[in-house]
Amino acid sequence: SLLNVASLAAFFPMPFMPVYAPSKAFITQFTLGLREESRGTPVSVSVLCPNGIRTNRENRAKIEAGGLAARLTCLDADQVARVAVSGLLRGRATIIPGALNQAIAAVGRYTPRAVVYSVVSAFWGKTARPSGTAGG
Repeated sequence: SLLNVASLAAFFPMPFMPVYAPSKAFITQFTLGLREESRGTPVSVSVLCPNGIRTNRENRAKIEAGGLAARLTCLDADQVARVAVSGLLRGRATIIPGALNQAIAAVGRYTPRAVVYSVVSAFWGKTARPSGTAGG
């Protein structure tokens, strides 16, 4: 089995992060292409698309500072790992940990891009710096 790790950002345009989201979209599409190419072989290919993952103290502080949405959608690393292994063993193509994150991805598919841009900008604009600035 092969599990590539992308991000929930693969499904959305990300103002203030113009390289991150497309790189995750590439990983997602690349993985799904490999999956199709490996159909009929013993190789199973999946992509993991988590939202934020609570890891170290600094990361957890950033999530807390991100507000309610961040606290509700970010998961502990062990939760993400369990979902990833379970999805991989069940042969899922795309694995999105967390029911709320799955709903966000689904709603995003049917929401007009202008609305998605506005929502993502409002959320990320609190903590992100414009591209090309230090740390941005």
